[in-house]
Amino acid sequence: MEIRISGRRLKVIAGILVVGFLSLTALQVSHSHAAPHWRERRAFVASLQTEMRRLENGLKSEMSELKSSQKSRREQSEREARDQRRECFRQSTRGSEKRACVQTLLARRKELVRQLKEEMKLKREDHRSRRKQMEDDQRRRLAEFDRGGVAGAPGASAVAGPTPVPAPVPTP
Repeated sequence: MEIRISGRRLKVIAGILVVGFLSLTALQVSHSHAAPHWRERRAFVASLQTEMRRLENGLKSEMSELKSSQKSRREQSEREARDQRRECFRQSTRGSEKRACVQTLLARRKELVRQLKEEMKLKREDHRSRRKQMEDDQRRRLAEFDRGGVAGAPGASAVAGPTPVPAPVPTP
């Protein structure tokens, strides 16, 4: 099958193709300065999630270290209290002296438990504030990334603005 196109129609079709190509090129250039491609965004979001997981793992290990430290302090305190109680009972023959000794030991234990709880509370508040700070920072960086800038991307260099298009080289 043969298609015959007259000269005039050929010029019209060529003009349409050229205009279409130019508009497509302009669209590509303007699109390169627009919001990032969905794959880039997905990679950026994945890097943010990795960053958050890294923080969570660090916080979890800090909490584990604190718990083990508190456990050893509590056990050491219990050993000392047991030794002091035995010594007190060996030295004291009267019930009132024994009761006073036990009361002081109980007061010390109560104070230690209060200190441990306060320490745990402060650590939790610190972790909560660090998580909140990280979330806010990541929200800000993602919004900036969505606007077209990559500043703040983990591992990416900051770009001051859209990438400039090179000027055409004049031919002699």
